[in-house]
Amino acid sequence: MPEFQVLSSVINLSQKNKFNESQFCNKDWALFTVRLEKYHDGVLQDSRTVDWAKEGCYFQNDHTVRFGDGVDGIWLYSHNYLMWVRYGGAYYHYEVVGVDANNLQLREEEVYMASNKTPYFKDNRGEHSFMVYEYHSK
Repeated sequence: MPEFQVLSSVINLSQKNKFNESQFCNKDWALFTVRLEKYHDGVLQDSRTVDWAKEGCYFQNDHTVRFGDGVDGIWLYSHNYLMWVRYGGAYYHYEVVGVDANNLQLREEEVYMASNKTPYFKDNRGEHSFMVYEYHSK
């Protein structure tokens, strides 16, 4: 989908999809927990649960998405990233860490977005922080 070309510089285009998108489609996902993970030179240094608003989401087969706050958008699963754009223009991209019938784990790198550091997938040296979102099927 051409709408997602804007994200091509911040996702790892060398990755292949590890999961079948049917595993997260047509399920009501409720955010269960969020962890902040900190890495130094590619090694996990700290992992802790953080408080987060418990928004849910629903990815439909027609590539539309519905959120708990009533805002809708469109989604795409490519290069092992689940990406969506909310109607109104906000873009999101999350690496799919794992998915099964009852759990969906997504992660996004936090540090480089704010400080223009090189993304972890391009260079894992130095400090990198990720938010890991775990959803459970309702």
